[in-house]
Amino acid sequence: MSATVEVLGVYPIEFTRDLVREHWRPIYGDTVTDQELERIVDLNEDSFRCNMERLHLIELIVDTDLEAWDAGKLVQDHPQTSNSQVPYDEAYLSPDGMTVESRREPLRRPFRIVFYLHYVELSKPLFGPWGAVELPEACSLPDRLKSITGYDAYW
Repeated sequence: MSATVEVLGVYPIEFTRDLVREHWRPIYGDTVTDQELERIVDLNEDSFRCNMERLHLIELIVDTDLEAWDAGKLVQDHPQTSNSQVPYDEAYLSPDGMTVESRREPLRRPFRIVFYLHYVELSKPLFGPWGAVELPEACSLPDRLKSITGYDAYW
């Protein structure tokens, strides 16, 4: 597959107790008090912290055949194995990166995508059907992405 790929940013997602609360509040809703929710956070903090180890949001601009695109083929392991981490919670953004246009598939070519990837090693490239692309140094999550992305734990 022929493609042009530009890595716009690699943004580490920091563990916070607020993030754990954000995950558990919708699950329990109003059935638990704030004090009970804090106890749930305490009980799950280690698990959540482990899950978020080296978690990053990655932003790319990709120009490739839309019909052949498969975000599940993006990995840091080469060759891909059954244990490879793959993108999670992808969002296809507007060309200026300010709004989410789709969570299912790109709507245009080239397209802008952000996704979460666990256990990122910045010294290793990101592999896809096009080959490998080097990752830049991690930098702070831009404000424009804070309002349109949010990490949702899958466990």
